[in-house]
Amino acid sequence: MEDRLWSIIVSALPDNKVKCGQTYSDRSVVLVVLWAAIHDRPICWACESANWPVSRLPSQLPHPSTISRRSRHSDFARAIEFTLARLWDQLGSPSQDAMIDGMPLVISDYSRDPDAANGRAYRGFSKGYKLHAVIDVRGVVLAYEVQALNVNERRPASSLLRHLPRGVRRILADGNYDSSKLHAELQPLGIRLYSPPLQRPIGRRSHPRRRLLMRLFKHPIGQRLENQREHVERQFGLMGNYGCGLKGLPHWVRRQHRVKRWLDAKLLIHHAFLISKHTSI
Repeated sequence: MEDRLWSIIVSALPDNKVKCGQTYSDRSVVLVVLWAAIHDRPICWACESANWPVSRLPSQLPHPSTISRRSRHSDFARAIEFTLARLWDQLGSPSQDAMIDGMPLVISDYSRDPDAANGRAYRGFSKGYKLHAVIDVRGVVLAYEVQALNVNERRPASSLLRHLPRGVRRILADGNYDSSKLHAELQPLGIRLYSPPLQRPIGRRSHPRRRLLMRLFKHPIGQRLENQREHVERQFGLMGNYGCGLKGLPHWVRRQHRVKRWLDAKLLIHHAFLISKHTSI
């Protein structure tokens, strides 16, 4: 399984071009990060040639400090975006319906990570981060962002929903995304947010769509929308339903930039897994 996923991702990576002033290409940096994530090991483990088979070993392996520095550069983010876009192309056009939700990434309460925070997680409060993601009905992650666990879900939603691919028209969400401001921001984009209003009664200054949703969720169609929204929870579960999937944060992944780097690699693996399922049918 890991070999197949590795081959799918490597075929989508950018060319192995070394830019002026660089010793290692962006492709080489992504390869090391991906090798660590696909084996659930630290970056320092992936920087040792003894941990690579001869057929996969790059010509040069960067030092862990190089990976740490380069992965915080905008070139690394562009390489990840480029690879994700090529994987999306293999999965086809996005569906009109998508869901938005957050997945808590809990760490120990004794951790001294200054970027983590206490917030609501599974049935209580915990310390850690949260993956905010927009996922379509196929399980494709159309947009994502990582924030501390105490960040309100409406804040990252505002930026995520403005950068969705064309064709996405309906977003299903839970009551945490109920916001007149969010409805107003999405209206010019032609995207409709279906989030059950939490405030009852709704005031005069609220967005008209909140009043419409109040009536909608009293009918059977509202219950069907609620049931369809729960599909996102299953997709979060499926991300960790295979050997090298996303099962939370290991002990060596701390600080927000490292969490983002780990999620970048895990989501590349997730989309490669979706492609492998599609091509094996």
